Amino acid sequence: MTIQNIAKIAKIHIASEEQECFEKSVSTVVNWVSKAILADTENAKPMFHVTKPTTNEYRSDDSSVASTQQDLLANNKGAVDGFFATKLIVS
Repeated sequence: MTIQNIAKIAKIHIASEEQECFEKSVSTVVNWVSKAILADTENAKPMFHVTKPTTNEYRSDDSSVASTQQDLLANNKGAVDGFFATKLIVS
């Protein structure tokens, strides 16, 4: 696969003078991935967090009182029938 093929799939334009730079970058990434694939992971333990591999931190799942529609619309100048009104952005 060439840089032009990758650019076409990604729907981006790469100028001919930029091709060599991109070829080197892609080559470096492909070489790194090739080495990573060969790594022995048979006895590797799963990691849940990169900086703290031995602990998981969970937040409590506490319920709270939701805001009312009136509270949510209190500072909105253009509410219509209880909803936020916006300008039409699609024609």
